[in-house]
Amino acid sequence: MSNSPRNSRLPLDRTCCSNGPVNIDLGIWSKLTRVVFFLLAVAGILGVLVWYQPLIQSNENLRKKNHQLETLVRKDDLENRRLEGLIKQLQQNPKAVERVAREKLNLAKPGETIIRFEESPSPASPSSTFKPFAPGKPAPGTVSP
Repeated sequence: MSNSPRNSRLPLDRTCCSNGPVNIDLGIWSKLTRVVFFLLAVAGILGVLVWYQPLIQSNENLRKKNHQLETLVRKDDLENRRLEGLIKQLQQNPKAVERVAREKLNLAKPGETIIRFEESPSPASPSSTFKPFAPGKPAPGTVSP
């Protein structure tokens, strides 16, 4: 064998044939390769979505629960402010104490008559009934010891 290159048909200096990159048409194989890579990318994206779906669902549920708890905290803050105002009012205003005693405990000054309206149990009858009673005497319909 001689010291010549294996393929003697190709020129050693490529200056005569190099016009830039050469596009070789592989026929359907180049198109199939592109389709396979595209399908692999789509399968990878779908795999990630399926893999992380429980985590996404859990995150969404936690966000909903967080929103519900924040709403509950806001409601409790409003109730707390209302009760703090009521406490402050009861500490500073004797008339407020008297009003609460009259409303909540059904207390009355001597000689006053308390009139109480109660809701009826059946929707067919009137919505309230008139039941007067004097302090020191049992209300109608109650039994005294």
